[in-house]
Amino acid sequence: RGLARMLVRATERQARQEGCRVLNLDVRDTQVPAITLFETLEYVRWGTHPYYAWVNGHYVPGHFFCKLLNPPKPPVDE
Repeated sequence: RGLARMLVRATERQARQEGCRVLNLDVRDTQVPAITLFETLEYVRWGTHPYYAWVNGHYVPGHFFCKLLNPPKPPVDE
């Protein structure tokens, strides 16, 4: 239905309006649909924590993402 995508986009719009330049997020390795969504929305995975969460008696890795909300524009050649 696209609800998660709409929520992320709405969060990005609000963050831009508030003057935020970067969004950071983290997610457990087991949340594959969320990871896929963030990657399709151009979030960059910058790191992984191998012991992010303790779940059912074992560690689950977590991934860290960021996104520039207003990336600099490349210079125009004249």
